[in-house]
Amino acid sequence: MNTPEPDLDMSQWRAAIDRHDDEILALIKSRLALSEQVGKSKVRGGLAWRPAREAQLFARLIGRASSTLSPQSVERLWSTVIAQSLQAQGPAFLLVSKSHSELPTLARTFFGLLPMRMVADDAEAIRRSQREEGAIAIVPAPGAQADWWVELARMNEEDAPAPAVLAALPRFARDTPPAAYAIAMAPRESMGNDRAWYVAGPGSDNVPHGTVLARHENLNLLAFDGKAAPQDMAGFCQIGLFAKPLDKT
Repeated sequence: MNTPEPDLDMSQWRAAIDRHDDEILALIKSRLALSEQVGKSKVRGGLAWRPAREAQLFARLIGRASSTLSPQSVERLWSTVIAQSLQAQGPAFLLVSKSHSELPTLARTFFGLLPMRMVADDAEAIRRSQREEGAIAIVPAPGAQADWWVELARMNEEDAPAPAVLAALPRFARDTPPAAYAIAMAPRESMGNDRAWYVAGPGSDNVPHGTVLARHENLNLLAFDGKAAPQDMAGFCQIGLFAKPLDKT
């Protein structure tokens, strides 16, 4: 039997791929080193996650993706890199409520390989996000069986620093509303394409441009486009500011 000649072109291609792999790994290591330096330059304490900057990053990367690199692929790749970067700057982990079976998968896709801890319910996830350094609570969308936003409003009405809704999951828009939300003690920063959540008492459902998402006794959970959000209005308590889900196209 004749032994086929090696495919020299294939060998060259594989060598080129190996070089690119080495370069990609070197760049990732360099990025993580930069993240570690950023962490050292900050005052110690607190979660390093910056949701608005992350949303801007993904919007930029998705805009540069191609037919061979889908938005979902970009998300999987960079969410893993970002998870490593966050941990290089300080503690960061997920507290995922057991209240909904879809939450672990949504959290893993959005936050990559951040450590995940399952907790009994929404209330525990939110309480621990306030007192445990580096914690990000993952809870289901507000509804009849998910009134965690009432407790979050109470926290935000007190003088002490309080967590807020800072991201909607999944990252990409779909036909149905977001299924989950991330809550943490991190800065509430605008990326320019936001949703703002407020809790208010009776009569607040008539505020122009606001949408009632849920009700509990005499409280209303209202959503606004970021620029239309109420400014210093009595009776309104902000509990969230987060980027709208991205358009895959």
